[in-house]
Amino acid sequence: MLPVLNGREKGRHLLIAAVALVLTSFAFAAPPTIQIPRIDTPPLLSDFENMQPSGRVAGEMVKVTGFIAREPADGAQPTQNTDVYLAYDQHNLYAAFVCWDNDPDKIRARMTRREDIFSDDSAEIMIDTFHDARRGYAFAANPLGVQWDALWTEGSIGTGLPADYSGFDTSFDTVWRSEGRLTGRGYILLMAIPFKSLRFPNTDQQEWGIILNRSIPRTNENLFWPRISIRIQGRFNQAASATGLEHISPGRNIQLIPYALLQVRSVGGGRSGH
Repeated sequence: MLPVLNGREKGRHLLIAAVALVLTSFAFAAPPTIQIPRIDTPPLLSDFENMQPSGRVAGEMVKVTGFIAREPADGAQPTQNTDVYLAYDQHNLYAAFVCWDNDPDKIRARMTRREDIFSDDSAEIMIDTFHDARRGYAFAANPLGVQWDALWTEGSIGTGLPADYSGFDTSFDTVWRSEGRLTGRGYILLMAIPFKSLRFPNTDQQEWGIILNRSIPRTNENLFWPRISIRIQGRFNQAASATGLEHISPGRNIQLIPYALLQVRSVGGGRSGH
């Protein structure tokens, strides 16, 4: 049998419920929208060697900061700061990660084979080019620029990956560029992702979902912008929206299959082809 509440008790319960609703709204605010600017000159890794953009690109790229931890404590403030600078030109999307570290000697970075970066520090950009919160691309690299890429599908089971990477299909491999460098205050990482390596709507104006990630293995930190909570199922439904991408062309997924025609002339002058 439910207890009977008097007017004062009812009011108190309603107030508690309202406060809880407000706190929940603040904790899980609507994902942000950013406008990615178009630049005339591609950025270089050397433009960020002082852990901030040089005068050549300062003001030309949009700055993203305010990462939030997903692990080990969902919603916690990170132990290290991360800044990301984004821009694009006719051919590429650029992401420059400036990963600050109070103890840079403990950064894990190996010059290893491609996609063997799970034991290292790393940074990643995920993009949902159709903005349907169903699938997208993931591009990651360790502090020395060793690459890892994959396709992400919501609700799927990953292929041969650690549990936290369930949903990634690493059979996807494409052409893109990355370059990284350790510094006395952390590391810098520059990614250039060609539009010809992606598929997206063939429209003049694009709106994509975007997620930025940094992993710090020594502290088991998995940091995201915007906040990607483990209490909400899915990733791209929590993604930020990226606008400003205009007049770019997607890849055509053309495959060239080698074919050889061998002609053998017989003694009698006839020919046969294979």
